[in-house]
Amino acid sequence: MVNAILPEGEMARRFPRDLSSVREIFALIDDFTSAHNLLPAFKESVRLAVDEVFANMVRHNPSGSGDILVSLSHEGKRVVIRMVDKGGIPYDLTTHPLPDLSVPLENRKVGGLGVYFSRTVMDEVHYEHTDNAGIVTFVKNLET
Repeated sequence: MVNAILPEGEMARRFPRDLSSVREIFALIDDFTSAHNLLPAFKESVRLAVDEVFANMVRHNPSGSGDILVSLSHEGKRVVIRMVDKGGIPYDLTTHPLPDLSVPLENRKVGGLGVYFSRTVMDEVHYEHTDNAGIVTFVKNLET
């Protein structure tokens, strides 16, 4: 359920640590982008980045505790997306090595493209670990 006491222009919800939650996360993103009249391409970029990071939080942070919070806020000429994962091991996706795309596909190491795409489709990506929570913040500038 969306928190009723959020500032105007913000939507947030907690999702169970399960990959099946992605459908509900997409519904939140769809509601947000509709409420703010954002273009379909914008919505797809946000879906891609959030889907990848949520899946990584579920798959690679088994000691995480409780639900994962996803919030979206419209702040001037940008949208800020925050994902908060309580507990577990800190992992800064902003320092994750980028794949070498010049290597032929058959010679590439498996994995790493999701983080690459998440970082590529967003204008800013930030990570912090505070109060036993990993917080990923995406910023997507609104095109004029």
